Formats: sequence, C-alpha cells, structure tokens
Amino acid sequence: MKDNISIGNSILKFGDFFGSGLPDLAMAAVQYEHSKPHGRAHFETIIYTGVSVATLKGVFNRKRPNGGNHSMPSGHTSTSFASATYLASTYGLKWGIPAFSIATLVALERIKNDAHWLSDTIAGACLGIFWGRATYRHELNITPVVSRDTVGFNYQVRF
Repeated sequence: MKDNISIGNSILKFGDFFGSGLPDLAMAAVQYEHSKPHGRAHFETIIYTGVSVATLKGVFNRKRPNGGNHSMPSGHTSTSFASATYLASTYGLKWGIPAFSIATLVALERIKNDAHWLSDTIAGACLGIFWGRATYRHELNITPVVSRDTVGFNYQVRF
C-alpha cells in the first residue's frame, strides 16, 4: 500500500512539522489573544489529545513499521485532526477544508515514512476528531481526584 503513495520529500517534512503540535499551539495562542474561550478550548483540545495518545501508546505498545516503539495511535495525526476539527467547528469550512487537508497530509506522511501503520493513523484521526468536538461543544468535564488511596482525574463526556 505505502509504495503506491507518492509524496515528495518537502511535503513529507511539511507533514512532519504540522503534526508536531507546534503550529497547533501557536494557533491556539493567537486564538487566545482574540477570543479567550476559543483559545482556551483549543489548548484543551491539544492537551487532552496528547495525554490520550501517550496513555494509549503505553497500553498498546505496538511496534512501528520502521522498528520503533509506540506506534498506536499516531500522535502527529491525532494532534492535526484535533486542531482541524476544532477549527472547522469554530470557523466553518473556510478554515476546516485547509485544516483537514493538512491533517490528511500529516497522516499520509506518517505512513510514507514508515512511522505508522494505516490503522495507527485512522485511530489517531478518530481520537483527534473526538477531542476536537468534545472540547468545542464543552461536553467534557475533568476534575482532580485526591484521596488517601487515589490521586488522579475523573472525567465525564456527554454524547
């Protein structure tokens, strides 16, 4: 499958950079300057996505096609789809189409570079879309839990 995907080296570097999360954090910071609620929610989208990815990578501990560890889900793909979903939900198709196009390039780049299997990128996209929608719609409630026996977080998601 991956031999059939033809992507130039400059696009591969582009996809790797845009999936790193740095552009997403920068965009959330700009949003925060113009609209604190939207910027804060976009930051939450990125944070929740990152925590979920790190947790799931540890749970699955799947080998990458290139031999590395922690393949499932794709963090680059998750982050880019989370931001794309949040931007599309907030600003409509004018921002959504370019954002989802970039997110798709990121996913293809991860497959082409043998960093992830197709299923890793699909799982990453689904995870990102979930967090993008959940934070946009404010259907998420996270509270700290501290007791003698437990330290952690409790979360509730409304569907």
